[in-house]
Amino acid sequence: MITWAESYFDHYERILGAAQRRDVFEITDTSSNIQVLAYKNVFPGCITFCTIGLSSFESRVGAISELVMTVDEGWEYIPKLLAESASFLIEKPMRVGWGFVIGGESQINSQYYEKFLKEATYFTHPMGFPDDFFTIRKKDSDKVGEMYMGIPISVEEKELFASLGAEEFESKMEENNVDPFCLSRNSVVT
Repeated sequence: MITWAESYFDHYERILGAAQRRDVFEITDTSSNIQVLAYKNVFPGCITFCTIGLSSFESRVGAISELVMTVDEGWEYIPKLLAESASFLIEKPMRVGWGFVIGGESQINSQYYEKFLKEATYFTHPMGFPDDFFTIRKKDSDKVGEMYMGIPISVEEKELFASLGAEEFESKMEENNVDPFCLSRNSVVT
């Protein structure tokens, strides 16, 4: 029987190519782990990071899903950030879906926060990827897995999201031509 982790790995390899790096993080209070794979040359000047392992926790997070984040710098921080986001979803448990925020990056890694002033990660549908990147099909299942893309956001953007909701927040980001891959970008809140 093919696992969801194997299906996601095959999906990544088909669309993103071979992973250049793999980091493994233990999930507190479980015997499982989250892997974060790094892919170069998916987008110019960026590295794309994808999780494997979250999809094993459908009953806790409400969906078969994994996380992806593409950034143009700060590559040393992103594997832990994504793994901590996945762990948070599993441990809370919190439902995964379009338009959610996980905060606390200043506590997870103060160096990351001080350098980029990003306090939270906003998760949405993947942007810039091929259309078939969002959904994953497993050969022996009728269920569909999904991908959610993380965009690092500032404290002010996190507050804006809380007041506007996902749809209006994304509209505001679009109006301001936010590059979701640019870690040092200015906040949409001025």
